Amino acid sequence: MFQPDTADTAQALHLPFIVADRALRRTHEVADALSALLSLLASRCTTADLLAFAARKVVQRRLQVDDAVVAGWGAWAANLQVRWGLNASQRTKFGLPAGLLVHTWQQALDRLVYGAVVPDAVPTRELGGVVPAPAVDVADIPAVGALAALLARLSELEAETRRPRPVGAWCELLQAALTSLCAVEQDDEPQLNKVLERLAELGDCAALSEVPVGFSELRVILAADLTGEPGRQQLRSGVITATSLVPLRSVPYRVICIAGFDEAALATGEPDGDDLRQRPVLIGDSDPRAELRQALLDAVLAAGERLIITCTGRTLRANAAIPFATPLAELVELCGRVAVLPQPAPEAKGVLQAIRVEHPRHALNAANFLPGQLGTAGAFGHLPAALFGAQLLRGRKPDGADPLAEYSSAVERPPESVIALDDLISFCKNPLSHFVKRVHGIRLSDFDSDQAATLPLELGRWDGPKLAGDLLQRMRLHAGDAAAQAHAAADWAAAVQNTGQLPLGAYGQASLAELRALVDEIVRQCEAKQRPLAEGQSVPVQLQLSDGRSIAGAVPGVHSGPGRIASIVQVFCAANKPAEMMAMWVRMLALCAAGGPQLTDAWSIGKSKGDPSKSYAYIAEFASTGISQPDALAALEELVLLYDEGCAQPRPMFGDTAEKLSGDPAKAKGAFQSFVYNIEPYHPEQLAYGERLRFSEIYPSGGENELFFRELFGLRERTANIRNDRARAAARQRKPAK
Repeated sequence: MFQPDTADTAQALHLPFIVADRALRRTHEVADALSALLSLLASRCTTADLLAFAARKVVQRRLQVDDAVVAGWGAWAANLQVRWGLNASQRTKFGLPAGLLVHTWQQALDRLVYGAVVPDAVPTRELGGVVPAPAVDVADIPAVGALAALLARLSELEAETRRPRPVGAWCELLQAALTSLCAVEQDDEPQLNKVLERLAELGDCAALSEVPVGFSELRVILAADLTGEPGRQQLRSGVITATSLVPLRSVPYRVICIAGFDEAALATGEPDGDDLRQRPVLIGDSDPRAELRQALLDAVLAAGERLIITCTGRTLRANAAIPFATPLAELVELCGRVAVLPQPAPEAKGVLQAIRVEHPRHALNAANFLPGQLGTAGAFGHLPAALFGAQLLRGRKPDGADPLAEYSSAVERPPESVIALDDLISFCKNPLSHFVKRVHGIRLSDFDSDQAATLPLELGRWDGPKLAGDLLQRMRLHAGDAAAQAHAAADWAAAVQNTGQLPLGAYGQASLAELRALVDEIVRQCEAKQRPLAEGQSVPVQLQLSDGRSIAGAVPGVHSGPGRIASIVQVFCAANKPAEMMAMWVRMLALCAAGGPQLTDAWSIGKSKGDPSKSYAYIAEFASTGISQPDALAALEELVLLYDEGCAQPRPMFGDTAEKLSGDPAKAKGAFQSFVYNIEPYHPEQLAYGERLRFSEIYPSGGENELFFRELFGLRERTANIRNDRARAAARQRKPAK
C-alpha cells in the first residue's frame, strides 16, 4: 500500500502484522543475549562474534555504551590485528601454545591501555614488551574501560566453562553472568526476571543430581529451552500473519502467500555423521521431503480465494532462468492435470503461462508500466524515477521533470576555485580512481571483505609495502649513522613481531628477511646514486591561473644544491612506477612554475616489481633545453583543463594501457587484457564499466578516452624526459660514438 506525500500533512499507514511462531529468544532481548553468550563462550571468540554480542542493547545498557562505541571497538580490532581468541589461555583449547598472545583481544586491550597513557611516538616496546596503540585519545578512555570490563567478564566465564559441574551450579553461574552483562529498562524488567526464573526452575529440577555436566551438554539443554518448538498464535485476529508452514497449517485464510519458495530455503539437510540414531532408516521414521510436500498441500487446501507463491526466477549475476524447486514443479504439473483455467491450456507449458507472473529484476523494465503485464489490471510499477528511466530506454520523451535532477546536479559540480596539488597528483596517478573516490565519494574500503578469522601465514598485498615504508622512515631519520640505523631496524623488527603484523613462525621470519633486504637495497641504491636518503625540504606552492583559480600545496623532498640549483628525491617502497612518475612530473611542474630554485632533475627510488629484495631508480629529467616558469605554468593550465574533464567523465587507465595507446595499439591491447585478467573485485574500472570489459568498447579508435590520454601523456613528454637507469646508461654509451 502506498500513500503520496502531501504538502501539509502525511499520515503513515501501518499494516497490522504479527509473527505466529517465535521462540523465547526471538521475543525477549535477555533470552537472545543468553543464547548469544552461550554461543560466544563455545566459539573461538572472533572479532565478528564478540562485536555481535556487544551490539545487543541489553549488553550496551549494562556497559553504558552505544553503537558508535561498539563500532569503534571494531575499528580498533581491525587496526590492531585482532583475529580470534580472548586470550592465550583460551587458545590452548584449540591446540595453540599457551604463550601465543598475538591477534587476541587481550593483546589489543593491553596496547590500547598503553596507548591511552603513553604519548604518541615511534612505536617501540614498553614494559612487558607491549607496543602502545597509536592515536588513542583521552576521550577514548571510557570506551577502553568498557571494553576492558567486557573482556574481563567474558574471560572469567570462559575459564569457568572448562570445568564440568552439576546443572544447578551451571544455572547459578549463568544467572550471575546475565546480571553482570545485561541491563534492561524498568518496563522490561519482567523479561530479565522471566529468563532468570527459567534458569532457576531448571536448576531446581536438577537439584537432586550432582553429576557433573560439560558446557557443551548444557548448551544442548538450554538451546531446547530458549529456542523451543514453534508456538501457535491466536486465530482469527484479523491481521496479516507471518508464519512458517507448521504452526497454522490447514487453518483456512482468504489469501495465503508462500514467500521465497526456493530450493535453498527448502534444504532439509543431512544428519550429523556421528548421530547413530539417524543413520539407519526405520519404519515409522519421519521423511523431511514428504513432510514438506504435506505442508505445501495443506497451504494449498487452506487458501480460500487466492494462493500466491513467490520464488526467485533468475540469477542475479547472469540473469539466467532458475528452475522451480521440486515440490513447486510437481504442483505446477498437478495443475496441468486437474486445474480449471480461464483459457484452454492442455499442455504443461500452457498451464505455466496461465498461472505464472514473471516480474523483471530491474525497475526500469517497460513491463512494470504496461497495464495487465504483471498480474494487475493497471501498471505494477509506481516509482516516478523508474518510469522516467523506462521511457528513456524506449526512446520516448519522458513525461514531467527529471526525478533524478537533484542527484545529477551533485555530479556536475562547478569547478573548484582552489585546486589542491595533492588532488591534481591523485588525478594524474589514476583519473578514474580520483573520479570514483573524490568526485563521487565512493570509498573502495566499503567493499572490502571482513578480516579473516584465521592466523595469517603470509603478508597481505598492501602489508608488505606499508611495513617496509615504516622501516624506511626510521632509517631516513638516522641517515648517515649506521649504528643508529641498525638499532632502529632491530626495534622495528621486535615491534612488528610483537604486534602480529608479521605472519607466525618461520613464515614471519621469511617475510622479515624480505622486508629488510628491500630497505637495505633502497638505502644502498641511494648511496650508489649519490642521492640523500634523509627527507628534504617541503616547499610551499601557490600558483594563480589565468581563469581566476589557483593551485595550492607543497612539494616534498626538495634538496638544495650550490646556488639556486635543486633536485627532488623521492624514496618509497611501492611498486607502482607509472603512478609515481606522474606524481613526480606534477611536482616538478609546480615547483618550476612557482619560481623557486632551479630544478635540475628528480629521482624516484623504490621497489622493483619483480624480485621484492631489489629496487629500481628512475630519473625524471627536464628536457635539455630546459623549461621556463611561464611554460611550466602554461603546462599546468593545460593539465587543469584535463583535470576538469576527468572530474566530469570517467577516464580509465587500465594499468599501462592508457600510456601505450599513443604507441603500439597491439601492446596497449595486450596490457589491457593482462590488467583485466588480474583485476580485483570492486576495482574502480570494474565499478565504472562492469564485469564484461572489452578493449574495443572502452578505447575505440579516435574515441574520447584515447584522445584524452594522448593529450595527457603528450603534455608530459613535452615538458619532462623520464628515463630509468638502463636507458640513461645506453644514452651515455651512444654519446661517445657520435
